[in-house]
Amino acid sequence: MGNLSAQESVIFHPLNPLTEVEINAAVDILKQKKSLSETAFFPMIALQEPDKKEVLNFIPGKPFQRQVFLVVYERELNKTFEGIIDLTTNSLTSWQEKTGVQPAILPPDYELVREIVTSDIRWQKAMNRRGIKDFNQVQISCWSSGILTKEETTAGNRICRVLSYYRGKSWNYYARPIEGLLVTVNLNKEEIASFVDNGAVPFSPENWDYDIKSFSKVIPLPKPLKIIQPDGKSFQIQGNEITWQGWKFRYLMHPREGLVLYLASYNDGEKNRPILYRASLSEMAVPYGDTNPNWSFRNAFDVGEYNIGLLANQMELGQEIPENGILLDAVFANGEGEAYTMPGVIGIYEQDNGVLWKHFDYSTQKNYVRRSR
Repeated sequence: MGNLSAQESVIFHPLNPLTEVEINAAVDILKQKKSLSETAFFPMIALQEPDKKEVLNFIPGKPFQRQVFLVVYERELNKTFEGIIDLTTNSLTSWQEKTGVQPAILPPDYELVREIVTSDIRWQKAMNRRGIKDFNQVQISCWSSGILTKEETTAGNRICRVLSYYRGKSWNYYARPIEGLLVTVNLNKEEIASFVDNGAVPFSPENWDYDIKSFSKVIPLPKPLKIIQPDGKSFQIQGNEITWQGWKFRYLMHPREGLVLYLASYNDGEKNRPILYRASLSEMAVPYGDTNPNWSFRNAFDVGEYNIGLLANQMELGQEIPENGILLDAVFANGEGEAYTMPGVIGIYEQDNGVLWKHFDYSTQKNYVRRSR
C-alpha cells in the first residue's frame, strides 16, 4: 500500500518519465536560445520519445540520448511553436512554427475567460433576468470552439465557447445549466466575439451533488468489503517497469494522452514474447449530438483539446482503486513551464475477477476451477 514517488535520481532507460529537474532544465535552455515573451505559455512538455529501433536495441548501462518535446504558445502573436531540447548536449535541436493551429486549452485560458465574461454588462443583465444577483454563484465553463464559422476560420484567432452554470451552495454545477445563453470569446483580443441570449429557461432550485446525502431516498449502503493480500503483492515495480506473472511493461503519464504503456511482453518460461510496443489513447471524442445552437458545437476531443493527462487528479486507496493497490506519482509541467509532481494519479492493483473457467467430471466427481486473476 501507499505511494511511489515519480522522481528518480538516475535515469536507467530511454523511456523513463521526465523528472522535475529535466523539465526545468529544458525550459531554461529554451529561454536561453529563444526570446519568449512574458505572456508565452507551455500547453505541453513531454518526453521526446527515442526512435523505436534505439529503444529496442538499448543495452542497460550504455549512454543514450535524452530529449524533451515542448509546445509553446505566444498569445500576443497568436503563434504556436514546437521545439525539441536535447538534454545531453544542452541544445535546441528543433524549433518550428505550426501555422493555422491552436494548442490545447489550459488553466490560464479558463481564468481569462471568467474575467472577460463576468465583467460584460450583457452577461450581467442576462444573469439578472434569470434572478441571479451574486455572480460568484455562477460557474463559467470554457469549451473548445468546435465547428468554426467562416469568419472565425478566416481570422484564425484563439476562440472558445463559454457556458454558464448556477452553482449556488452546490459543487455539482452541471445539475443546473443556465440554458439559452452562449458566449464566444476571442482570447487573443481578450473580448467577447459574439453573445447569444435566447431567453431564460428555468433551472432546479435543488442541490444535486454527487454524494449520497444529496439524495433523499437511497438504498442502505452495503457492509464494508476489504481486499487484502496477506503474503504481499505478486507484481514488482522497478523504476517505471512493472512485472507480474510473466508479464512486463513500462508506463509513463503523458500530459496529452494520459497513461501510456510501452514494451509489453510475456515470458512463457522459454522465450520473452513481445506483445506491443506502445499503447495509448489516440483520442476521446464526446459528441453531444443536439442540434440546438447552444449545444451543437459541443464535440469535445478530450485528448487533443484538453490534455487529458493534465486532467488527472489524486486518487485514494479504497476509493478509485482497492486498498491492496499502490498509487504512483507523475511529473507534469504547468502553463508557465514549471515542473510539479502530481501524487497518486496512477493506480496498480491485482483483482480477482471471478471464475475464469470450471469443469466438473461426473465419473471422477472431481471439480476443477480457475479464478480469473
